[in-house]
Amino acid sequence: MRVKVSLHLDDKEERLIKEYAKAKNSSVNALIKLSVSEKIEADLNLELYDKAMQEH
Repeated sequence: MRVKVSLHLDDKEERLIKEYAKAKNSSVNALIKLSVSEKIEADLNLELYDKAMQEH
């Protein structure tokens, strides 16, 4: 199942995202999906690190 998500951006944010996606030869959709996935992965890795440090 596919879900549509909307973002509220000001003109400057929209321009930045579109220009960055173009520079990376990517679509805005692909860029946002990748960015969110990477953020989640980084946060989960940090949580695992913090948990491991608390156990020692």
